[in-house]
Amino acid sequence: MSDRATGGPGTPTVLGGPVGSAGDSAVSGALTASFSRRRGQADQVHVTRGDRSTTSWRFPSYGDVLPHDLVHFVVEEGLGLTDGFWGLVDQGADVILEGDQAVLTRDGLPLTEHRDVDFTGLTRAEEAVALLGPQPRLEQPGRLIVARPAPGSFTAPDLADAARRLGFRLPPTATADTIAAIHTRLRDLAHRWNARDGEAITLTWHRCDVDRGHDGQRAGQPSCGGGKLGP
Repeated sequence: MSDRATGGPGTPTVLGGPVGSAGDSAVSGALTASFSRRRGQADQVHVTRGDRSTTSWRFPSYGDVLPHDLVHFVVEEGLGLTDGFWGLVDQGADVILEGDQAVLTRDGLPLTEHRDVDFTGLTRAEEAVALLGPQPRLEQPGRLIVARPAPGSFTAPDLADAARRLGFRLPPTATADTIAAIHTRLRDLAHRWNARDGEAITLTWHRCDVDRGHDGQRAGQPSCGGGKLGP
């Protein structure tokens, strides 16, 4: 199960009602998220869901590194993962900050206590972000090797090998062209994020119903095709 569901450090814990239940599809419609960088303060994201309801939350600044939730947006949209983190938000989950930990909430109940909840999409999204998101830069100032965030590095030295070592699997939508488009978009957004202060980067995902395989499970791809990789 992903860190977002179990409350691992640095990633949101999932709390909520019956969102992400097995057999449910993500909400259709345009999902819009505006990320604002405010130097010296907490950064902020404001979201308009497909049903036109809104939510917003603040998060500790990542500095020049793209916010984790923004990377999720680009990766999930690019791969057509409509039932990942942003699928939960689109279905009505809110995010609050408790201490230094972000918490996905709905109705004040832990999502892990609902036996009918399917975390498959969230886990798939976390694995994809781990493989396709910013890669750490290894430094050795002394005897210890330190991993530091590298804002513009989005390619693992050997993606297939990294996936095998971690036990992760990318969805069939992760073609070479799709991965290249995701990385191009992330690099562009990283440049824009570094240059902005107080201005917002707004991303829009025209979401669709989820295709299902013959076994009734989510195929992880929108029925009208993959999301448009644009601003």
